[in-house]
Amino acid sequence: MRSTSGQYYPGLDHLRALAAFLVFGWHFTHGGPVPYGGGLSADFLILVPFDEGHCGVALFMTLSGYLFAKLLDGKRIHYANFVWNRFIRLAPLLIVIFVVNGTLIALHPTTHRIDVVSGLSLREYIKMLLTGFIGWTWPNGGWSITVEMHFYLLFPMILWLKRQWRQSLVCVLAGSVILRAVLYAINGEVHFLAYGTIIGRIDQFIVGIIAFDNRHLIKQQHGWLIVLTVGFLILYQYYGSSGGFWRYFPSPSPDKIWIVLPTIEGAYFGFLISYYDNSFRFRRGVVSDLITKIGACSYSIYLLHPYVVWPAARIAARLVPGIHTFAVAELAALGCFALLVPVAWVSYRLIECPFARFRRKYSDRKPSAEIVGVTAKELAAQ
Repeated sequence: MRSTSGQYYPGLDHLRALAAFLVFGWHFTHGGPVPYGGGLSADFLILVPFDEGHCGVALFMTLSGYLFAKLLDGKRIHYANFVWNRFIRLAPLLIVIFVVNGTLIALHPTTHRIDVVSGLSLREYIKMLLTGFIGWTWPNGGWSITVEMHFYLLFPMILWLKRQWRQSLVCVLAGSVILRAVLYAINGEVHFLAYGTIIGRIDQFIVGIIAFDNRHLIKQQHGWLIVLTVGFLILYQYYGSSGGFWRYFPSPSPDKIWIVLPTIEGAYFGFLISYYDNSFRFRRGVVSDLITKIGACSYSIYLLHPYVVWPAARIAARLVPGIHTFAVAELAALGCFALLVPVAWVSYRLIECPFARFRRKYSDRKPSAEIVGVTAKELAAQ
């Protein structure tokens, strides 16, 4: 993960690779017409997050909050340039995906179901793209880009609150949980709002920021990582055994856990990210470099995988012995994921990278007085 200033963070790319596989594996085992889809429980506790791999999106979003805090540590943001950089980072491939899906719709009758666009008419598809700036309608997982955009709109206010009082971010988290509790009391569910909108995902961005700010407390905390990981796995085992995400899909789940699940996911992944980023020195090596490259092209993996994952799952369901067990299914998913990586790397190099030269510097070092919360005028008065 390379910043505008040229700084590179291989540990964060390792975690992006993990997030990409979590999402891919989850769709492979739950999103297609295969015999092991929908409600399959993991065979081993360590596999539980893969059985509920939608948490990979939470890892992506917590990574975003952590990275922005890391890049802006002690610096002043130029917001217009920040928005521009995010646009040229995300928009090119997203636009290509929109065009590809529109072409698929034009080539297929509206009654013919295809995995990505599900037989929409072209007019319905265009309407879906327009409403996607607000709602959960962009295809290929593009809804998460909408959530990121909404976070970018709130980002200046979050930074302002943080400068005024660092603990204000904890108050925002509490307010977010209370809001979801109120919405649950009114509607009897808060599943889709918590999962697919900024109402739930704001927790993960903010926890990412908090995790970076407290990195000195998290660094080398091996024991706490073990305790939190076991607790997270047990919680997800309980959640999965009660039906998990797919129990009520496509209807909203009435499970109250969605009031707090975004916060819990953010808290665990925030600790994991900060721990991993600050506790190790990352050296070059075959395995590390490969995982780093997967992380670098994870955005292409994320947006391209719907074209691959469900056809691959159907083929694997016919050819792989024992695929009805979750461990074997995940191994098959890993093999199909490996086949997607070279395609994603080409997409990354040809579609994403060329626009990097248009990036603008969006931060600079704050005056020392401003860093510690004292204005230059106040310092002069003293």
